[in-house]
Amino acid sequence: MISEMNSAWHTHRAAKGPAATTVEDVVRWATVNGARILGFPDIGVLAPGKLADLAIFDLSSPRYFGLHDPLIGPVAGAGTADLRMLMVGGNVVVEDGAIPGFDLEKLRHDAARVVTRLAH
Repeated sequence: MISEMNSAWHTHRAAKGPAATTVEDVVRWATVNGARILGFPDIGVLAPGKLADLAIFDLSSPRYFGLHDPLIGPVAGAGTADLRMLMVGGNVVVEDGAIPGFDLEKLRHDAARVVTRLAH
C-alpha cells in the first residue's frame, strides 16, 4: 500500500505538475477518504469511538532525514517501509515486521511445493 501511495503522489505530480498534490493529500486519500468511499465510517481516523487501526513505522533510516514532516516518511521516502507494529481493530497483527504466530518458513515451503507441482 505504501508503494501505491508513493506511485499516486508521483503520478499526479508528473501529470499535473509539482503542485498537483501533496503527500499529506495522498495519506488522506488512503485513510479517511478511502474509508468513506468504501462505506466504512468507523475507520480511517484515530478518534474516540472509532476502530483502532494504527501503523507504526521505524523512520530512523537515512532516506527519511531532512523531511519537513516525519509523518510523510513512509510515502515520500519510497522503498520498503519498516513496519514496527500494525494494529487492526485494536489487535496487533504485525510486530517488528512479523505476523505474530505466523509460520513464514512453512508458507515458504508450501509455496515452493505448490509452484513445483504446477510446473510439472
